[in-house]
Amino acid sequence: VSNAQQASENLGHASSSDKRAALQAILRLSASAVQELKDIEDLRNAVAHARDYARTDKELNAFIKRMSLAQSWIRKVSALVGGGALAGDPALEADDRIQEN
Repeated sequence: VSNAQQASENLGHASSSDKRAALQAILRLSASAVQELKDIEDLRNAVAHARDYARTDKELNAFIKRMSLAQSWIRKVSALVGGGALAGDPALEADDRIQEN
């Protein structure tokens, strides 16, 4: 069982910030990757707490960007946890911000 698979099993009920910290430690993420996950967490918090998150065109564009980032990270982490190769789907291609163990 890989570190990523063990983390997946243990993080099911963790907070989003704890999940980000675990991914950062396990995958040795770059600063830009960690910032993307923080942006996704901010989006999650805004939606979960029914805050306004797309009142202006600028905020709507930020929302769309964060949703795309979230989808990309879900596919990447799912491929890593599932043992799938990061090839084929452009969203799953090797990411130099992630250093697999």
